[in-house]
Amino acid sequence: DMGWDSNVLRNTQQLALLVSDSAGLLAVEARLVAAEAEEANTLASVVRGLLAILSLSDDADPELMAFLNETEVEVDGTTLRVTVSLDPEVLVEAID
Repeated sequence: DMGWDSNVLRNTQQLALLVSDSAGLLAVEARLVAAEAEEANTLASVVRGLLAILSLSDDADPELMAFLNETEVEVDGTTLRVTVSLDPEVLVEAID
């Protein structure tokens, strides 16, 4: 026991984050392999729900809205995949 009191971590077998260049865009992919397909589907629902809540904001920044709209959430068996591609300039502006 590593002292982590988290259902998500207990039910996660692998977690990976990939960042690459894709035709001039910054491509980000997070991939989580859960112990069971039900866990992957539950986490996908949580991510989709968070994206939906954030997109309801009346005063959201247009770049943030574009980011939210471009985010893809997919489940294949026990694997949850969240991907998005964005203009690196938008990321730099968000960090500044």
